[in-house]
Amino acid sequence: MLSAEGIRWTLQRLLPNVEASPWFTLFILVIGLGVLRQSGLVQAVRSSLSGRRRPMALSRKRRQALGLASLCFAFYVLALCFLTFSRHEMLLGITGTLARSPFMAGWPLLFAMGLILPGGVYGLASGTFRGIPDLLRSFSSLFAPMADFFVYLFCAAQFLGMFTYTCLDAWLGIWMDVLSACLYYLPFVLDLLFLWRVADGQVRP
Repeated sequence: MLSAEGIRWTLQRLLPNVEASPWFTLFILVIGLGVLRQSGLVQAVRSSLSGRRRPMALSRKRRQALGLASLCFAFYVLALCFLTFSRHEMLLGITGTLARSPFMAGWPLLFAMGLILPGGVYGLASGTFRGIPDLLRSFSSLFAPMADFFVYLFCAAQFLGMFTYTCLDAWLGIWMDVLSACLYYLPFVLDLLFLWRVADGQVRP
């Protein structure tokens, strides 16, 4: 990689390596997860599920907000099912299946919207978000805490690209799909779990 050819390859593949990684997928998911985290919906669901042991864990306003968020989520899921599996098949591929379909191509956005809609409804209805500006700020709430991860993701994309270019995966007999999942998604999940534990610790009295 230190030869003239290796340096040229590194510079030419800098952005394609990032595009080949799940950078943009995780970026979109972080937007939805940020809204979900800031809205307090996760804590409300936990309190609701433990309501038998703590019957007044949620105020009346938050219980109503939780009901509205649940209805919003159910409506969104039904709308997706209708657009995907009805006779119109708007989100299916040209073969009538999910293979190479708009649904599979856009699943990160669809998943993120499934977090943003109920999270936003709960946050606004419960008073956690005092208005649309608070909701919009929650879109980027996880970017600062996860900035280090995205720097790591950029470096991991370059490493995997060089790993494939030098054929080390074939020489060592390593499955690139497994290695990519370990380097991309495992740190993402661990980082999210750590941030959620920190947030829970700050919320608890």
